[in-house]
Amino acid sequence: MKKIIVIAVAAIALSSLALGQKRNKPTPNSGIEQQVMNLERELHRAINDSNTATVERLEANDFKLIQSDGNEIGREFDVQNTSTKVTRLESGNPEEMNVRVYRDTAVVTGRLVNRVREERVYKFTDVWVKRQGRWQIVVSHYTQMK
Repeated sequence: MKKIIVIAVAAIALSSLALGQKRNKPTPNSGIEQQVMNLERELHRAINDSNTATVERLEANDFKLIQSDGNEIGREFDVQNTSTKVTRLESGNPEEMNVRVYRDTAVVTGRLVNRVREERVYKFTDVWVKRQGRWQIVVSHYTQMK
């Protein structure tokens, strides 16, 4: 009898732990995931087309871009680079994207191929936050793959 009670208590404890872990997982919402992926593509298309209005709309005022070498670029500098085509990408569509949604925050990871002078492949992590009903990118980090 004692063995059955011990097994029952262990089963309840383990199921409680499993339920507790589910709360920490991203919110499953494919609609939001698709929306953020579309915004990610729209941002890269805007950079390619030197569309500063779209870049300004999608990047938050406190946006930071962290480059492979550790340099940080703010929104104003990034918009200026976009307008002068400094950041122009020949093929800048994000690939292999994965979006995880945590309420009003979305984390996007993926791969980007830049073919301006030579092919360079980057892995990126972008953080989007929903503010006042719209998604904006707040942080972006790129690492060049060798």
